[in-house]
Amino acid sequence: MKFENLKDKFVYYLDKGIVQDIFMSRMSYSLLMSIGEYGTQLEGTPYALFFQNLRMILSDHLIVHITKLFEPKDGRYEVISLPTTLQLISDNIDNLEIIERPLVCQQLIKLGISSDVWSISSKELNKIIVDYFNSTMPSLDTSNSLRALKVIRDKRIAHRELMDISDSLTTTYYDSFNLISYAQNFAIVVGTAYTSTVNGIIDGRFFLGEDAERSSSSMKNIVDTLLRNEN
Repeated sequence: MKFENLKDKFVYYLDKGIVQDIFMSRMSYSLLMSIGEYGTQLEGTPYALFFQNLRMILSDHLIVHITKLFEPKDGRYEVISLPTTLQLISDNIDNLEIIERPLVCQQLIKLGISSDVWSISSKELNKIIVDYFNSTMPSLDTSNSLRALKVIRDKRIAHRELMDISDSLTTTYYDSFNLISYAQNFAIVVGTAYTSTVNGIIDGRFFLGEDAERSSSSMKNIVDTLLRNEN
């Protein structure tokens, strides 16, 4: 796929790739949590099996989109993920200009970077961004949660291998959401720095997160209505 300039490529990587996977992850997660709130109330109702099956589908959906976010570079084809976007920054570190510099500096300080980010060159700021995310990026070597999700994706969702994965690493929805939160911070910094798009606030509000969670409000209304009809 050809791009007229590097900024267009970053826009595509963020808007059509990373932000979309974050959105889908947040949507699945919020629906799972909203259904889970009614676990005991749904037991014994005609709808219990439906919501159990729906949670299984949503869980697979969540796993697929989280693991896509952290997919490493593949030699066969170009994938869009946090690691490949970080590599794109690294490969162009000498000639990338920081677009929204004051905001990026504030974001980096909020991430705990203590360097004097205000007075350094764009190249030095690019290096700080690359070094920070290189050193903190969850990977299969450093994150048990990510490794557990990838085993499920590769061995059961993508294709079902003839092997027992019941003894493999496990993880929790809480740890899974921490992976989403990390991706949100990445999208916030990179989007602000290289596309001039502010996707949210570091360790706080992700602007598309509210849109992703709207479906959970509808789900709660549906379940409330079903339960009222049962009583």
